[in-house]
Amino acid sequence: MAFSDLAQLIKDNGNGVRAFEKAAEEAFSAAAKHPDLAVQYFVLASEAAEFSDLYDRMPVTKSISDTAQERFADHAKKLDAATEDHAQMISALNEIVLEMLAER
Repeated sequence: MAFSDLAQLIKDNGNGVRAFEKAAEEAFSAAAKHPDLAVQYFVLASEAAEFSDLYDRMPVTKSISDTAQERFADHAKKLDAATEDHAQMISALNEIVLEMLAER
């Protein structure tokens, strides 16, 4: 599974809280199945799970969920692009985590 497949899963399921929850579950599962990519899947799973947890019992506007899906898709695309280059992967992971932390 390409990382971008997780972003497409969110989009295909309407960008809502349950879509992010489903993507988190898939990414956590993929992390366990692909130990060589566990960190990448875990970072994406954490991002999706955080969105799902944050908005689980709150209304979320389409604008907020669309923006979150676009950011998630961008992160997945960066990871897909860095799959063959370890230095680029570390850089992409650091960039993604820093973006996630900045939004807290």
